[in-house]
Amino acid sequence: MKNIILLILFFVALNSYLTAQQTHIVESDLFDGPEAIIYDSELKLYYIGNAGDGKILKMDILGLVEPFIDSIGVEMVMSFEIIGDSLFASTNYPSTLTCLNRYTGDLIYQLDMDSIVQSFSQTVVDRRNNNIYIVVQQGEVYKVIPDKAQIWKFADAGVQTSAQGIEIDTLQNQLMIFSWSLPQATFINLSDSTDVSIGPNIGSYQNTGSVTAPDGYVYLSTWSGHQIRKFHKDSIAEAVSFCNESLYKPVGITYNLDKKQLGVCNYGNNTVTIVNLTADTLTGMSSYNLQSQQLRIYNPINTRGVVIECQNPVERISSVYFYNSVGQVVQRVWEPYINNNQSIHIDASRLPAGFYIVTVSAGKQIIGSSKIVFQ
Repeated sequence: MKNIILLILFFVALNSYLTAQQTHIVESDLFDGPEAIIYDSELKLYYIGNAGDGKILKMDILGLVEPFIDSIGVEMVMSFEIIGDSLFASTNYPSTLTCLNRYTGDLIYQLDMDSIVQSFSQTVVDRRNNNIYIVVQQGEVYKVIPDKAQIWKFADAGVQTSAQGIEIDTLQNQLMIFSWSLPQATFINLSDSTDVSIGPNIGSYQNTGSVTAPDGYVYLSTWSGHQIRKFHKDSIAEAVSFCNESLYKPVGITYNLDKKQLGVCNYGNNTVTIVNLTADTLTGMSSYNLQSQQLRIYNPINTRGVVIECQNPVERISSVYFYNSVGQVVQRVWEPYINNNQSIHIDASRLPAGFYIVTVSAGKQIIGSSKIVFQ
């Protein structure tokens, strides 16, 4: 009994130590060009896919790596998604979407697209309907209805060369595509796949993977920079370097909601890096304060509202969003009225006390943002 208690205390201490570090490196002889990674919040483990031998591995939260599936008939596992009991693997050589039972590893089905597409890359799930979108390196996007095992071409991003990352913004109802060669994101309207636009320069090249955290921050792994860069999806400002410790040619990246961590595959040195994010979501949100020279956004004393003063004439403000401390939209106003003195007043009396991020947009571009505190 005493030994069991000591063992439990050891693992508790080890977990506390790992959590306290900014990064933790996991090494294993089973890694062979690890490229795909996803965290399973139910089973409390990571699935990792090798690009070298096509094997799928399991890794627990303490870094113990074990085989899961020896082969699914491919050389390169590129990306994972989890839907219900299924683990979906996007692969290359051949290009397939493989559906597996995530508990047993049994094959459910495999969609072979190699005769049409030679370079499947990253995937994303629309959690509103569980459809999967796959971006290929030529910039095309394919749509999958998993329950029916159906796949077809959805859109052509057109300008993307070697597209590598794909994220979904359900609030804006659009896909975000990131590439190796372009420093901008490409946006595709989910309601009209011909509506394709290029975003502002985020200053991030050679992007090889992406993930969106619940607070709205998008994390990009960058190959030659050996780093993780981040930006907020609602500001689309320049991506800032977030972490360059213990990374070497990073590729796949996933978010661990339980631990508020990133898991990153390092293709360059056969390791996985666990990056601890701040546990204080208020700190992360308070850094998102982009007060514009064009606008002044403030909360009048003893009121539960916001005033937006337009210091220069503004033809049209399309929307104002209120975000709470964990990045959720709690109030939004479409096309607010601008009075004669070029100011806007928005009533927020229904919101409880606390701090909020208020963003002001013209079209798809945020032109001002500020932290507001309601007493």
